[in-house]
Amino acid sequence: MRRMTSSLPPQTSSLVPRRSAPAQRQAAVVALLLSIAAHLLLLTPGHEKSATQGQAAPSLRQGLQTRTLHSTPGPQAGAQPSPDAPVSRPSKPGLAKAKPVDQETPSEPSPSSLEPTRIAQTSATSSQLTPPPTQVATAVEWRFLLLQDGRQGLARLSWLPQRDTSYQLRLDRQLDGRPLPGWRSEGKVGPQGLLPERFAQQRRGRDAQATNFRRPEGLISFSSNADVFELPEGVQDRLSWWFQLAALLDAAPERYPAGGTLHMTVIGLRGEARDWAFEVIGPELLDLPDRAALPTLHLHRPQIFTYSGEIDVWLDPSRRHLPVRLIYRLPDERSWELLLLDDGLPP
Repeated sequence: MRRMTSSLPPQTSSLVPRRSAPAQRQAAVVALLLSIAAHLLLLTPGHEKSATQGQAAPSLRQGLQTRTLHSTPGPQAGAQPSPDAPVSRPSKPGLAKAKPVDQETPSEPSPSSLEPTRIAQTSATSSQLTPPPTQVATAVEWRFLLLQDGRQGLARLSWLPQRDTSYQLRLDRQLDGRPLPGWRSEGKVGPQGLLPERFAQQRRGRDAQATNFRRPEGLISFSSNADVFELPEGVQDRLSWWFQLAALLDAAPERYPAGGTLHMTVIGLRGEARDWAFEVIGPELLDLPDRAALPTLHLHRPQIFTYSGEIDVWLDPSRRHLPVRLIYRLPDERSWELLLLDDGLPP
């Protein structure tokens, strides 16, 4: 038989054709050059800085967002502060601005819902103008008839200036044989008149409420609360204004003609300093008990706020313009009046 021959090509050991030796050497050289170029590129300064910035930027943005959106937590209890941390100092306490308004009679509390009124700086209270002259009266003690709610009583007013320029001023009252709260004012007498240092409302001989005028510090403090107020220039207490008003008019009555206004700053028992504007009504003949009509000068302080009431005072020019009649007109039955009974007792 004839042998059959296959037409298929002989099998090979690999499907990839083999390269020649020169081609292999050429490929190795190219790979080496590419590796060297890559290493040189990584070692250049520009490429290293760009890579560093690209990695740091996300964490920096994240840190800024945290500081902006979240407050720094405070130290925990018992934790020691860092020596580099800023020290937190308490702010200097400011002076209190105002207190609830008290009524014209210090024996009664005032409604706590009233709004305080700021001091009105006027020609008499402004520190930028020359203070008006004053002329303080000598020692005196007077008795008054006290009228209140249809009842009668007695009041004694004692003015005791001392040689060392200090003074003591007292008002004692009784109604139907029952003592009412007494008023005490102590201080100095200076070129501007009375300079109160302490005012006290007394019950049974003891200070129930007191106002302290701390002039070296320029402050006013009170026994009824812990607040501290600035000391207004020329301020008077609830009793000293009687004699300060007389001192102003006795020194220069021509400064206060009929139709004019006299201003004075008066402080209450709870810290409210107010501008009292006295309207000069003019000369009037006043009928006093058991004596002829007396020529006086009538002044009127209008109502300041709802419960302040009104005040009328009649000053006697022949008695150094001291008050010989005084009326507190309050919006209830607590209104009261004083009428001079005698020409003065030994102080």
